[in-house]
Amino acid sequence: MYGGDEVSAIVIDLGSHTCKAGYAGEDAPKAVFPSVVGCIDQMDADDDKENNDSETNNRNADSNKLKGKRKLYVGSQALGFRRDHMEVVSPLKDGVVVDWDIVDNIWDHAFKDCLLIDPKEHPMLLAEPSSNTQQQREKTAELMFEKYKVPALFLAKNAVLTSFASGRATSVVIDSGGGSTTVAPVHDGYVLQKAVSSSPIGGEFLTDCLMRSLERKGIVIKPRYSFKRKEIQPGVFQTVDVDLPLTTESYKLYSQRVIASDIKECVCRAPDAPYDESSYSNIPMTPYELPDGQTIEIGADRFKIPDILFNPSLAQTIPGVDNSAEISSSARGLPQMVIESISRCDVDIRKELFGSILLAGGTASMQQLKERLEKDLLEAVSSSPIGGEFLTDCLMRSLERKGIVIKPRYSFKRKEIQPGVFQTVDVDLPLTTESYKLYSQRVIASDIKECVCRAPDAPYDESSYSNIPMTPYELPDGQTIEIGADRFKIPDILFNPSLAQTIPGVDNSAEISSSARGLPQMVIESISRCDVDIRKELFGSILLAGGTASMQQLKERLEKDLLEESPQAARVKVLASGNATERRFSVWIGGSILASLGSFQQMWFSKSEYEEHGASYIQRKCP
Repeated sequence: MYGGDEVSAIVIDLGSHTCKAGYAGEDAPKAVFPSVVGCIDQMDADDDKENNDSETNNRNADSNKLKGKRKLYVGSQALGFRRDHMEVVSPLKDGVVVDWDIVDNIWDHAFKDCLLIDPKEHPMLLAEPSSNTQQQREKTAELMFEKYKVPALFLAKNAVLTSFASGRATSVVIDSGGGSTTVAPVHDGYVLQKAVSSSPIGGEFLTDCLMRSLERKGIVIKPRYSFKRKEIQPGVFQTVDVDLPLTTESYKLYSQRVIASDIKECVCRAPDAPYDESSYSNIPMTPYELPDGQTIEIGADRFKIPDILFNPSLAQTIPGVDNSAEISSSARGLPQMVIESISRCDVDIRKELFGSILLAGGTASMQQLKERLEKDLLEAVSSSPIGGEFLTDCLMRSLERKGIVIKPRYSFKRKEIQPGVFQTVDVDLPLTTESYKLYSQRVIASDIKECVCRAPDAPYDESSYSNIPMTPYELPDGQTIEIGADRFKIPDILFNPSLAQTIPGVDNSAEISSSARGLPQMVIESISRCDVDIRKELFGSILLAGGTASMQQLKERLEKDLLEESPQAARVKVLASGNATERRFSVWIGGSILASLGSFQQMWFSKSEYEEHGASYIQRKCP
């Protein structure tokens, strides 16, 4: 029997940033050391005579190994001692082992120098990433059984172990480590591979972003080996730079990252809301003392760097960050990754997964990360910035492009110069604000939209609607305009947001078009997040509400598109009140009905309850 009272199993988790090793049954690992190692090419090592004595004195702590033509230095102490020509290399790339020689040395260091055990006497449980391949697993088993002669071995997925650590067999594990962030659903102790989602943004990327941002402000982090501090008088120190030209760039970067990582952990925290440059421009500064005695002040970066986890495009605003454009374009924010991962799982377990989201990994310990993620997930219901006002603006810009300017009602007067004949005289009102002018124009454009626009029966196509009959509309100044294809193009933006980009002058059209989805996609996405046993009922009861919902043929077009895109078994039924007023005020009408019910009266949040429990009690009364 393995792992019993006499012989304890050994648990090893080789992560992208640190390796954790210890005895099964204990509360924490005995050994935690970097997953990267120092590496000196043997030709350079033979020439490097001045470090021989130091290496001899530190041999037991360093765990340096000679493999072929290179010497490896494993462990915190070994890496903390600077050596000429020593590169810092990682055995992992994208979570997958690419150098088994280094992994072998890391395990050796864990067994012999840290735990002081003979691996032949202990069963091994090794943590592995969810994306581990069959070849990687086989190579691991081969090394453990052939070289280390272990009596037993078990490979367990990181996400499963995290889930078990919290006492759950089913959960969504967000593992935000040094090299990447992975979202993996676990059901009954098994990872649902099809739903695993990953991002290259992890702790090291955030650390690099912080370093580059500080460099842009003229703050250079000096590695600990690059200076000496002398006490020139009691309590007064002088920093003297040390010139070490044979230090490699990788070791310099490693040393700087150690300090930058500490800055990040000490002062950074996830903002409560998406980072905005203007909102955080006057944020109070937080001091941090660097190892060389210099005290720096960190302001908005405290919040900006963590927010990259939620909005990867922020990395592009920091000059000098490697691959920031590529990573920003491919990576998704944490909330999107979680929702995407859960939506790939079977519908009957989604509710349970949403109720059991676990944060793991070193980066997950960042202040306020849990609260911000929970807030964003609660807000991440299907919504779109495209509504009636956006469509109105699109119509206005489209008319302006054709030379049709909508004059606000206050900007002219109409005089009857003879019976039935009117003359329009412009009125000069220079103190009228732009916002009021825009509001007045929108009132008219909105009326045009409601009178002449209708949703097309099929997706809008420029060529198909180029010869559509014109529809007249008389403006308040007496001018009659003719509206053709725009009658169908503007409503179709609800179904195809990218159409907004074809209309010059529409504010934020590119941004909105890229983020917004069409109505049918939003409906299907929303229903697919619900329990499988109620989806059929939801597809059969889709209600249209709001002012824009009263547009002609909108109900029919939506039902048609849903029938084409929804699962075959679904019986789609879109419901809309025949009364446009009821559609427009459906929310208020629902409130009116609810508040008038006798059974509702006991649900009010009373003043006495407010005085007794405070404002936070509303969360309980109004769930």
